[in-house]
Amino acid sequence: MAEDPTYDIPLEADQISTALQQVHNAHSSSVPADSDNMVRSRAVSTAIQTEATARSSADTALDGRVTAVENAGILGAPPIVFYTEHEYRSSTGLLPIGNGQLFANDGVNASLSSSTITVPAGKWRINISAKIYFSGSDGSPAQNAYLYVNGSNVKQLVTNASKGNVPILTHYDVDEAAPFTVGIYWVEGDSASAYLLGLLQTTSSEPTSPAITFSPFI
Repeated sequence: MAEDPTYDIPLEADQISTALQQVHNAHSSSVPADSDNMVRSRAVSTAIQTEATARSSADTALDGRVTAVENAGILGAPPIVFYTEHEYRSSTGLLPIGNGQLFANDGVNASLSSSTITVPAGKWRINISAKIYFSGSDGSPAQNAYLYVNGSNVKQLVTNASKGNVPILTHYDVDEAAPFTVGIYWVEGDSASAYLLGLLQTTSSEPTSPAITFSPFI
């Protein structure tokens, strides 16, 4: 039977301690996947910190979604709807809509002026289900209409239209940090007049459907 080996370590205790500490510090702080007999406190701390960081990020994202829901009011709350009455416009500019009717949920501070609708801050889908009627043309107009938000053109609604009804079925999404205004700007190519109607409305009928709808979304 072989004899047990012997070792001669010519080091003092503090030198041995220092050497072992250096080896320990150089070793990965991660716990080996197949380790079943030790847990390094540094690895446990790192894992907990990683999990805490991930949880904090998830909580922050959730807080943002909750805030968005709160800012939009009750999820699925009634939209803001606008019913229009026809009003002639004989020159280029924002179509007059002041004779129309604007309906909003209690607590929603929306308002109607002679040519624009003001909507509270937030994320809104602007749905347009309307038509513009062009009358009295010289036969070759180049009439165009645009959606204006805060006085700027954001989307073309009508391109080179001729006399008669031009239906508009479209939407535009906004995310505004402050109350904003919406209107429809008309550019005429001749001496035509124009007015805005609901999609199911004639010049002599009462409006039966909203021409413009603002729906909150997250």
